[in-house]
Amino acid sequence: MKTAITTFILIFLTACSSIPLTSMILLSNFDVQDFSKTVPEELQARLTINDPAQLRLDDVRLVFKFEYDFDAPQEFQFLLTPQKQSSIAKQSHWYGSSPKRHQYDFNLAEKSISEFERYQQQLLHRGKPNNFKWTVYYYLTQDLPSGYAIDLDLAIKFSKENDYLMILKGASIDID
Repeated sequence: MKTAITTFILIFLTACSSIPLTSMILLSNFDVQDFSKTVPEELQARLTINDPAQLRLDDVRLVFKFEYDFDAPQEFQFLLTPQKQSSIAKQSHWYGSSPKRHQYDFNLAEKSISEFERYQQQLLHRGKPNNFKWTVYYYLTQDLPSGYAIDLDLAIKFSKENDYLMILKGASIDID
């Protein structure tokens, strides 16, 4: 019975969020030791947004925020360097369609590697935070009309051997 209730709650939570259930499960087991083993040069981020929105590639930042009971919230920003850019054609399915999308793959910028290592050391020293968030800061190449919505996917790859871990899937951002 507990399993059924837990499953229902997880499905309900994922239906109300942009974080896939598989990512929630993997992240619940992710600890400071796992994160400290990440080689900064292997860290990759993948952003996907719907057309006509396109990213300005000179200032995309991966952001980690965390909080401890005894301290103010902290934020680390890591500048990303574009590695690959591609377009995904519009697709039609029996259950709907998806618009043309732009996909961008990034690595940590050279000047962000030492900042990332400092972040790892701080996590090792302080232990697992009470609350942590990953997000991305970006700018678009052009202004979009008010009322337009951007659908955003964010995935992070912690090493060359692993697959991308979906952090956000279909997060909708309204343009005001």
